[in-house]
Amino acid sequence: MSEEREHWGSRVAFVMAAIGSAVGLGNVWRFPGVCAANGGGAFLIPYFVAIILLGIPLLILEFGLGHMMLSAAPRSLAKARRNSEWVGWFAVLNALVITIYYVVIMAWCSNYLVFSFIPAATPEAVEGAQAAASTPMWGSDPGSFFDREFLKTSGSMFPLGSLRGWIVVGLAFTWVCIFLCIFKGVGIVGKVVMWTVPLPVLLLAVLFFSEIREPGALLGIGQYLTPDFTKLADPEVWRAAFGQVFFSLTLGFGVMIAYASYLKKKSDVSNNALITTMANCGTSFFAGFVVFSTVGHLAVSRGWELDKVPKTAFGLVFTTYPDAINRLGPWAPLFGGIFFLMLLLLGIDSAFSLIEGAATALVEKTGVGHARITAFLCVGGFALGLLFCTNAGKQWVGWADHICNDIGLPLVMLLQCIVIGWLFGAHKLLAHINQDSEITIGRWWSFMIRVVCPLLIGFIFVTTTVKDIRDRAGQGWNVWGPYIGQWVLLLGLIVSSVMLMVVARKKQEVIEP
Repeated sequence: MSEEREHWGSRVAFVMAAIGSAVGLGNVWRFPGVCAANGGGAFLIPYFVAIILLGIPLLILEFGLGHMMLSAAPRSLAKARRNSEWVGWFAVLNALVITIYYVVIMAWCSNYLVFSFIPAATPEAVEGAQAAASTPMWGSDPGSFFDREFLKTSGSMFPLGSLRGWIVVGLAFTWVCIFLCIFKGVGIVGKVVMWTVPLPVLLLAVLFFSEIREPGALLGIGQYLTPDFTKLADPEVWRAAFGQVFFSLTLGFGVMIAYASYLKKKSDVSNNALITTMANCGTSFFAGFVVFSTVGHLAVSRGWELDKVPKTAFGLVFTTYPDAINRLGPWAPLFGGIFFLMLLLLGIDSAFSLIEGAATALVEKTGVGHARITAFLCVGGFALGLLFCTNAGKQWVGWADHICNDIGLPLVMLLQCIVIGWLFGAHKLLAHINQDSEITIGRWWSFMIRVVCPLLIGFIFVTTTVKDIRDRAGQGWNVWGPYIGQWVLLLGLIVSSVMLMVVARKKQEVIEP
């Protein structure tokens, strides 16, 4: 017995949803920070190499697999090879963990959106500001406010401390928004993304044109585009570039497989993958101009060296930007609101796509209605997310992010390459992809999936693990304990994935394509 599968309302709806999933918070705060730490303009070379060697081939794989099998990641991989369903569940479970803390970061952004319009309790003069009274709630020292007032971070994973009320409210609001965006399936998603995808890009452009006129903006952009070619000899730079591609294109989350499963029979898989990749890269590249113009402006106004301006993920969003916004005088609340609204919109598309990928898989597995599954995931995500709303939440975010993002995602894609490239046969998927694609892909793609991509992913996996061990050499249990805990979490996800595959399995679940 099979039901007629829902389809996207149009090709544009699918492409916008895929772009929305790929373009998220990482484009604005992760990419510029990684770029700054790895040679500035020189980092763009390994990044675009990684896009060509990993990003495009793997995105074509996920689009093609979902479209061919008409199923979410677990069932698609089961159809490709009977006992490979667990790989799909591993992708889904790993993505759910990422979503739980990702939504907490979005909650921070929603809080700061409100803070933008609340004057500081004790406004202080801000150098370059026309009116101290217009300083938003984070005050004249945003870095101190973020850690000491907003998060009240404990600096360690234990004890957890108390829940932060502002963050809990923001978390509840964000999960409600996610539920409303997807509880009716891809039909409503296709309508939502028509607004939530282009609007943040428009807001990003507004921020760019407001910052580019400020003193020091061109100095910052110069740092962004000036390459330090000596960095190219550092394997860590290449590892960072390849790792950025996974997070940036939402590879290994199971989302793109689920989204592609709702495409109509005659769909251009390869062209859709290229459009999604170019849109994502273009947004990251443009965001770099916005970020570095802000960094340059702040450096000049503060009298700092460019290298002294915080460029880490949290530092950029919750310290550097608010500090720069303070210098806009009476316009500070408006541009603070625009910036954090943009981040919230960027994040919402990615977050609800991750939940949609999991919901599709669970609906196929259990037969329970989409709305009920979505509600279960959102309520569960909120409950588990409370861990990251405590005083130790920032440390727990970093702990979970490293193992799930830096290790889990490459491992998922390595397993998918093995299943499709060697067990199922990349040539079979290639033949399906080329049926209705304007751009015909040659046999080089099969070679990439079978050989090149696994080798590059193995490079990421090995170098990341070696670096982790080297950084912890000679340290005590307080350093090794959390690291061992990360691997216990990853092993737990794998074991849970295998259990999901075998529990209540029915023979008719696996149908050869």
